[in-house]
Order: sequence, then structure tokens, then C-alpha cells
Amino acid sequence: MSNVQKDAIGLIVRLTVEENDVALDISLASVKNIYLHHDDVGTLTKVAAFTTDGTDGLLQYATIAGDLSEAGTWTTQAGLVFSDFTGRSSVATFIVEDNL
Repeated sequence: MSNVQKDAIGLIVRLTVEENDVALDISLASVKNIYLHHDDVGTLTKVAAFTTDGTDGLLQYATIAGDLSEAGTWTTQAGLVFSDFTGRSSVATFIVEDNL
């Protein structure tokens, strides 16, 4: 993800859940979350949606007012619940830049 501006609304945060660099079929996940974390804000838990049907491992979330409230380094991670597994993806990092 390229750098984004503080307070961006409608920014699509899209993650691919992979194992050994291969996208996983996550279509059967009963819970799909995207976590956004900044040290000054803490961790925000956002309900994610499939970008397509989940067979390609893609999840996304569109930011709303208040989500990206601080400039600096943010991390993001997917969280999934299946009937036989609960876990999280690897962590990705992105930069939120301040406005004038």
C-alpha cells in the first residue's frame, strides 16, 4: 500500500491472506476482520468483506471518519474464524501522512 493522508475516508484497505506465498481460500470464514493499529490510537477492529468471493484470499475494508486519525506508521492484519481454526494473517505496514 502506498502512503495515504491522515483522515482519509473511503480508503480501501485490501489484504491477501497467504500461506507460503499462495493465496488461501478463505470463503468459508464465519468471521472476517481487518485490524488497524497505531501506537497512539491502539488497535481498531473493523468488519471486513470479501473483495470477490474469498477463494482468492482477498479481504477489504473502506475507512470511515476517525479511522486514520493519526499520522505515522500503521500496521494492519486480517483476522479470520473458521469452524476448525481461528487466527490472523501476517502484519503489513503503511504510512499515514499529515495534512497541511
